[in-house]
Amino acid sequence: ALHAPRWEQAVPGLLFLTAGVALFAVGIVIKLWATLTVGVDAYYFRDMFLGRPLAPACDSGPYRFLRNPMYSVGQLQGYGYALLYGSFPGFVAAAAGHLLIYTFYIAIERPFVRSTYALDAGVQTRSDG
Repeated sequence: ALHAPRWEQAVPGLLFLTAGVALFAVGIVIKLWATLTVGVDAYYFRDMFLGRPLAPACDSGPYRFLRNPMYSVGQLQGYGYALLYGSFPGFVAAAAGHLLIYTFYIAIERPFVRSTYALDAGVQTRSDG
């Protein structure tokens, strides 16, 4: 067992590099695009702390395609970073962080957004924190 190849040795280095760079780039681009679309004031949970809506509903930019671009595709850079360093614990940590972000969203943020922002059927709201 001491001489068995580790997971990062079983996969060609070029594949790790390519996948890592691609995931990292996609994650960063989506996060920047989402931030530029809704503005900085929509983030950092200011609406939750103040208990009132601060940003208008958004259905443009990446929000046209994804309900939570920051929480979904925007988290890919964590996986990419782990792949670039060939770190299995880093990959697991990125997955755990991703799971925790969605847990927070489902348990706390989504109910807040639904109660604070007027939602009509089919209308997209700012749903990232």
